[in-house]
Amino acid sequence: MLSGAPQAGGGVRHRRWHIARVYLLDAQRFRTKLEARGVRIGNDTSVRVSDLQPAEIYPTSGPDALLTLTEAQRQALSLFA
Repeated sequence: MLSGAPQAGGGVRHRRWHIARVYLLDAQRFRTKLEARGVRIGNDTSVRVSDLQPAEIYPTSGPDALLTLTEAQRQALSLFA
């Protein structure tokens, strides 16, 4: 999933890549959770911050994260911060 800050309407603006957070989700479990809440799945599906927090692996990761990044991986991602 890629997400960014909301942009005002207007012309095309090009921006450098900026990675503030990385999330790793179990897609089947996540979809089941959303469907149980009645969320319609599609291109513009919104998710709650509370759904993403357990899946965060960068810049921090919680105890239930599916993957723990190495320090080298964190440093590589920080180049885009």
